[in-house]
Amino acid sequence: MSSEPTSSIPGADSKAGKDSVSTDGKIAELFEYFSYYLTARIDAVRLSIRRRIFVAALVLVAVLTAAGMIVAAGVLICYGISGGLAQLFHSQWIGELVTGLLVLAAVAMMAALVLRRLFALSHAKRLAKYQTLRERQKVRFGRDVAEQAGKGKGHA
Repeated sequence: MSSEPTSSIPGADSKAGKDSVSTDGKIAELFEYFSYYLTARIDAVRLSIRRRIFVAALVLVAVLTAAGMIVAAGVLICYGISGGLAQLFHSQWIGELVTGLLVLAAVAMMAALVLRRLFALSHAKRLAKYQTLRERQKVRFGRDVAEQAGKGKGHA
């Protein structure tokens, strides 16, 4: 009685050990490639974020520059109007006062126009939304909420 394993294929036991090592090596290699891929993807995302931050910073600088130029132009215009009115009224402070009042009036009028337009657009969108809802109700139920409410008034 021999204590050695019996196998019908010579060298089968040693081949099984090599296959196990080979499989472990392939799994390690696959894991390494996957790790490399993930690292590359993470670096690509980081680079994309860095580029977006850079572009955002450039846009911010451009916006601030444009805003500064607009403010400077506005100040120069007001200064010119003020000087012209000062010569017209023969008083520097009256020219500055009238210019300030004109600027405030123009700002108030523009704000009122913008707000009126925003509220009108919002109101029109809500009306269209509820009209669509009522049309859907008519299609589904043969009547809408307004018609149903009109029926209920006589029974109250």
